[in-house]
Amino acid sequence: MDLLTGLQEAWGGAVALLRGVDDDQWDLPTPCEGWAVRDVAAHLGHVEGIAHGYPQPPTPGDFDPNAFRGFHAFTEEGVAARRPLPVDDVLGEVVTAAGATLAQVGAYGPDDWEQPAPSPVGVVPAHQAAEIRMSDVLVHLFDLRTALGLPIDEDTEPTASRILVDRAIRLTGWGAVKGARLPDGTRLRLEIEGRESQDLVVEGGRGGFEDPAGGPDGRIAGPGLAYALAVARRPAGDERRRRRSHGRRRPGAGAAGGLPPVPVGAPRIPRAAIPVPSAPCGPAPPQARGVTAPPRS
Repeated sequence: MDLLTGLQEAWGGAVALLRGVDDDQWDLPTPCEGWAVRDVAAHLGHVEGIAHGYPQPPTPGDFDPNAFRGFHAFTEEGVAARRPLPVDDVLGEVVTAAGATLAQVGAYGPDDWEQPAPSPVGVVPAHQAAEIRMSDVLVHLFDLRTALGLPIDEDTEPTASRILVDRAIRLTGWGAVKGARLPDGTRLRLEIEGRESQDLVVEGGRGGFEDPAGGPDGRIAGPGLAYALAVARRPAGDERRRRRSHGRRRPGAGAAGGLPPVPVGAPRIPRAAIPVPSAPCGPAPPQARGVTAPPRS
């Protein structure tokens, strides 16, 4: 099944990269506001370990969950609890949890993919939970590569990248209404490289795809992986440098600035970011650039 291959690619890439991190690279900043390389690793081990019922380190006494909104309080608590730990312990948790996940899904039969499974959005069929986790791991793998100055190329994890892009496109209608709050009557043309053009049309408070027709109110155009990173709230290079220079810093975040641009091209997207519920980090999405969407009602 493609999802198993995608999980193997994403987790295999993350584990291999983290095993090669030098001592002086663990505190490098990542595109996740306030998170260093070690914090992204801590997040991966935390979320995957929770799924397997692993015991959790104590939460620091000075951690304030009310400083974060929604799911961010959960992810930030897991990272904060691991900041006092040696990086070898953080890495060990990632390796162990990744191995457990791959062994578990590797043993799935066809019916197992339809069984209920926990996920960040509630209990869903196992294939949906696996897709959410794969998307989270892959985007964070890209975060780590960006922090370390390594290239991002969909050919490195081809199956995982395709699943991530397909998910981003599939959820665009939801994001246009619930995230960007585009009004009824909006028509946006989605022109993702390697895929047929589609028009996203908002009617009756719902967003759906139609064949291209007439003149759209705006266009979303660019490489698929760049679009997926944009909807996962990963800003382009200049915006990342600004956020790292002026955003909040927490212990272990490393020095500000110095992040290279994502080398996959920059899509033109509406001014309001269209979010995808995956890879949460940092409380605020970047301001999207390129196309001005119709005024909100």
